[in-house]
Amino acid sequence: MNRILLTVIFILAGISGALAEWQIKSAPVPLTAGEENYFMQPVWSPDGVLIAFTAAQYQGLWVADVRSGALRQLSNDTGAGFGFNWSNDGAAIVARVSLYENFRRRSALKLFEVSTDQARLLSDFQSGRMSPPALTDHSRRAYVVEGQDLAFFDTGIETTAPSADPLLAFIRNGKIAVTKSDGSNLQVFDPLEGQRYLNLTLSPDGQRLAFEVVGGDLYVMGVDGSGLTDLGVGYRPQWSPDSRYLAYMVTEDDGHQYLSADIYIASADGSEIVNLTHSDNLMEVNPSWSPDGKQLAFNSYEDGVIYIVEIENN
Repeated sequence: MNRILLTVIFILAGISGALAEWQIKSAPVPLTAGEENYFMQPVWSPDGVLIAFTAAQYQGLWVADVRSGALRQLSNDTGAGFGFNWSNDGAAIVARVSLYENFRRRSALKLFEVSTDQARLLSDFQSGRMSPPALTDHSRRAYVVEGQDLAFFDTGIETTAPSADPLLAFIRNGKIAVTKSDGSNLQVFDPLEGQRYLNLTLSPDGQRLAFEVVGGDLYVMGVDGSGLTDLGVGYRPQWSPDSRYLAYMVTEDDGHQYLSADIYIASADGSEIVNLTHSDNLMEVNPSWSPDGKQLAFNSYEDGVIYIVEIENN
C-alpha cells in the first residue's frame, strides 16, 4: 500500500473519529518528498511563506517555499537545527552552532539572512553550556542562558517598531524564571518541586507558560505562577498564534526509537484535548503552527518527510 493511500486512510479515520472541534480538513501535503535527507523540526516563518527545518542530528538548516516547494540549504553547521528562531520579519534565522575541538564543544550564535544566503556570527565561539537562542525587542537582540544568567547579543536587525519590554522565560538553576527583558522583576517558580523542567515556551500574548516535566506530563501555568494545569503526557509544545491552544506530540518508545507518535491539540485550560492524527500508518512528530493558525507542519518520524496539513476548529 503506497504512502498516499495510507495518508488518505488516516485522514478519513481522524475526521470520522473526532470527538471535539479540532479536525483535519484535508490530506497532508508532502513538502520535501523525494529528497535524500532526513528532515525534521519544521518551523513556519512569521509571514507564512517559508518553512525552515533541519536534518538528522540537527545538522544544518534548510528553507522551503510553501507554495512552490523550492528548497534551499542555508547552513551545514553542526547543531544549527536545535532550537533555531525566525526574526519577526521572516528575513533571518538565529541559531546556535557548534564546533568540536579535541572532543570538546564550543558554541556560538549565528544569524542567517534567508534572502541572500549570507551568514554572520553574533558571538564568539566559547566553551561551557549555552542554551539555544531566543529573540526579543522585535528581533533586535538575541539572548541565551549561560549558567544562571542571560546573555544578550545585538542582531543588527533594523526595524521601525518601537522598543518593547516583553517578558522572557527560561530555565534557571533547574527552576522556571520569568523576567522583563531588562532583567527587572525576576520571578522564580518551582511548581512541581524536585522535578526537572524542559521545553519551556511562553505564549505569544505573554500570559502563559507551557513546559514538560522529565518522565512526566505537559503543563500550563500563568506567568505569575498561578493556574497550574496538567495536560497529561505530551512533548515539545507549540503555542497557537492566538495563545489559546497548544499543539504537541505524544509518543511511545522502547528506549531506543519511537513505536508510535501522534499530534494532539489542547486548549490552554485543559478543557479540550484532541488526538488530531491517531494514525496507525504514520508517526507524526514536531508540529508547528502556520501564522494564521489554519495549518500545521510536521515531519514523519519514519522517513523524515515534512508535511503540511490544513486544520479547522468548527
